[in-house]
Amino acid sequence: MSHKRLTNLCDIEQKKLLRLGEQKQTAHQRLNTNQAQCQQLTQMIAQYRSCDAHGQHPLLWQNANNMAQVLVPMTAKLQQTQSLLQQEQLRLDHLWRRQLGRQQGMKWLQGQRQAQALTVAAQREQKSADDLASFYTGSR
Repeated sequence: MSHKRLTNLCDIEQKKLLRLGEQKQTAHQRLNTNQAQCQQLTQMIAQYRSCDAHGQHPLLWQNANNMAQVLVPMTAKLQQTQSLLQQEQLRLDHLWRRQLGRQQGMKWLQGQRQAQALTVAAQREQKSADDLASFYTGSR
């Protein structure tokens, strides 16, 4: 594999890693947003249900109770969405880790090839210097 081809592959793997990192961050933000919404709904339900404890007007209590009953299914839906978002976050994290390993492997191979090329070039240079030195010492 040529040096240019290997460099191109390293660049491609790096771009894939960056893209997966962005997707992973977006999934994390969506999960955090969902958790915050779920907490807010839970607090609202608790507030509506606490109206009964304060001994307020029966009509207000009825309205608060109805609102709490409407919000409970929304909380269940958010919890279901949270579960799906967690699964998606885990999937993206797994893909990102695999891609990181692939990208690091390509970088390592590129470094090995560069080191090998430098060694070969140094050996050629040394051989040329030795040949030149033997030519001049042999001609005297």
